[in-house]
Amino acid sequence: MAEGKREKAVEVLDRCLEVMPTDVIPANYFMLGFVEVYYKAGEYEKARAIINEIFEATEQDLKYYLALDKKQRKSKDRDIQIGLYTFQNVYQQAKQYGQTDVSDSLAMPLLQTYASQYESLR
Repeated sequence: MAEGKREKAVEVLDRCLEVMPTDVIPANYFMLGFVEVYYKAGEYEKARAIINEIFEATEQDLKYYLALDKKQRKSKDRDIQIGLYTFQNVYQQAKQYGQTDVSDSLAMPLLQTYASQYESLR
């Protein structure tokens, strides 16, 4: 992308997803870079598709972690924080690229909901 090769960057990401589809390798915070590159390339629909998959997996994980008893939940503290970071990161990226439907209607409500639940259980 730094060299202005937008099409090549998108092609590489598309190929990565073809070789390692998210139904085989679940989407998670490691894919936040994909979202950023798709946004930079103006491929908002592709970014949104990955965001949806990341959020689905992250929300499922957080529901599970937050339902654990206190001792078990403590062992998952880092994973919970990564999940919250994931929502926050997407919020910031979406805001930066003018995707307020993602930032304000999706990422922020999820971040607030799960951060609040997490804090209340600490």
